[in-house]
Amino acid sequence: FLGGAEPIARAFGEPRLGVIITLLAIVFLISPFTSMSLALLRRRMDFALIMRVSIFGSVVHAGVGIGLAANGFGAMALAGASIAAVIANAVAVLVAGRGEVLVRPSFSAWRRVTGFGLLASSSHVLTELSARLPEIVLGRVLGFGAVGYYSRAASFVTLFNQTVMQAIGPVAIGGFAKIARDGRDIA
Repeated sequence: FLGGAEPIARAFGEPRLGVIITLLAIVFLISPFTSMSLALLRRRMDFALIMRVSIFGSVVHAGVGIGLAANGFGAMALAGASIAAVIANAVAVLVAGRGEVLVRPSFSAWRRVTGFGLLASSSHVLTELSARLPEIVLGRVLGFGAVGYYSRAASFVTLFNQTVMQAIGPVAIGGFAKIARDGRDIA
């Protein structure tokens, strides 16, 4: 991300974009610690704690974003809100989980993890790229204002998936995984 920040900013003719991308790279440094801890909480099906952590992160995200935007930070407010939210989630998981779900990085299975990670990441990147391609093209051709309108309209269309399916999915997958770990038949 860091190497591509300035070329992306130049491609869109928006120098501030490079700074925003560089700031958002911080999220990728902190997220792995939180995501592993949240995966352990899902495995033990502690959805009440996951909900509290998620609500706390959302409140921090909204508060910091609104506060920064109200003080004239513009698009930087979104980057600041994302950084604050990921830090808040990490702290909340650590405090609420009383350190039980803290995952320390290890390189013992790096080859297996890297192989899977490359495949999973490639799949996710391609999925996101195909979903965001209209926004990228609109941003380049019509400007950021058009992207804003398109993005809001597209998010309204995907509202059902975001609110209903993403709430059911982790619970269902956690339940199915527990059934499989217990050696029971899923069907």
